[in-house]
Amino acid sequence: MKKYLNDVIAAATIVALMVMIFPVVEPGVVGALTSDRKQVTIRQEITSEISMTVGTAGITMSAPIAGLTGGSATGATTMNVITNNTAGYKVVLTASSSGTMVNEDATLSNGIIAAYPSAVPQTWAPAVNSSNFGYSVTAGQEDVNQAGTSAWKNAAGADGTLYANSGAAAITLLDRATSTLSTGANSSLNFQVTLTSNPIPAVSEGFYTATTTLTATMN
Repeated sequence: MKKYLNDVIAAATIVALMVMIFPVVEPGVVGALTSDRKQVTIRQEITSEISMTVGTAGITMSAPIAGLTGGSATGATTMNVITNNTAGYKVVLTASSSGTMVNEDATLSNGIIAAYPSAVPQTWAPAVNSSNFGYSVTAGQEDVNQAGTSAWKNAAGADGTLYANSGAAAITLLDRATSTLSTGANSSLNFQVTLTSNPIPAVSEGFYTATTTLTATMN
């Protein structure tokens, strides 16, 4: 009888232990999930980029100028800059030959049309007995000077009335603080040559050329 009771107690103990261990060994059966959710984050970098096109790479000024009696001639080209850079961009001009125009016949004496004397945009007003070559900017968001106004606008706010020449240094034409539309931002670069009567030194006859390099960079 004692052995029988011991067997019953042992069996009961085993059953009790199995009941206690079963939820640990088989939690899915006891507490099965009815749903689960995880999040996945995807990243992609888009870099900033800039593109500039120039309408006319070769410009012939509007008319010949008489070397003694003098006169003026003008020319222009367009610039279009596209960028997705949120800080905008700058366009810088660098002129060859320290901003002068040079006769295509290098053997001629007096083969120079002088650079307009100011690197700061100002009203086009060549001095008496002088030759001058300079440029101006219209439209777009122009370079802003320390006074907070456009360096290329006159007191009345008109574009294209102030001219400069960079000489041997580069000069900022445009400075935009935002990205552009997909069609870009348009501006115009204007050139002017003036010979006042009887320039000193005299300016030899022939064709004169100058090369300007435009560089667009992101801010």
